[in-house]
Amino acid sequence: MYRLNLRMKPARPTTSDATALFQHAAQIGSACSSPKRLQLLMLLSQAPKTVGQLAAQVGQSVAAASAHLQALKRGCLVSAHREGQQIRYELASPEVYTLLSALLATGVTLLPAAEQLADNHLRNTDSVSATPMSQIHDDITHDRVTVLDLRPADEFAAGHLPKARNIPHRELNNRLEEVPQRRRVVAYCRGPFCLSGIDAVNAARNTGHNIKRLPFGVNEWRDAGLPLETND
Repeated sequence: MYRLNLRMKPARPTTSDATALFQHAAQIGSACSSPKRLQLLMLLSQAPKTVGQLAAQVGQSVAAASAHLQALKRGCLVSAHREGQQIRYELASPEVYTLLSALLATGVTLLPAAEQLADNHLRNTDSVSATPMSQIHDDITHDRVTVLDLRPADEFAAGHLPKARNIPHRELNNRLEEVPQRRRVVAYCRGPFCLSGIDAVNAARNTGHNIKRLPFGVNEWRDAGLPLETND
């Protein structure tokens, strides 16, 4: 009979064991190695979406968008489930948005072209509200501010700041009559790096509307422990 050696030392990791974690992490890096895939992750950080919705929003064919989504799924960054004839995708976990935000922020810090883009769009202090999130929440609670959500209707329905009004950024210029003139107005889109929301706010400001852009979105708001509303 063989006797179990309880004093047996664990085997030392082999070279492959020591580098396995890096190999697994590299799968994520490979999945992120396309601008379109990063754009898809940003869209999915706002709400689950079908392949058709995503293809239309990134300007690709359904086949091309599906191929990118399969790469993201292989990298464990998104998950999918079937709803009737449709397949709906969503982020695999909130950490995926954290990764995406860190990647974009690092790009702005280290890449000259990205830094120039940030200077031209993100750092226009005249159009950005410097009010902390906690103060914005207090202002909403006491009806001291009007909040505009500039995202598409499906993203607004999935979760939005309390009392926010939904005017998608593509429609803002044609719906400025809905924006109060004598109240403080702030607007947000998909987060601090959403150029579409920035351009919409700047265009509205050029017509004389005093709208300030919030440098955060629903994910940052949620991460700060502040409440969201849904259309359920």
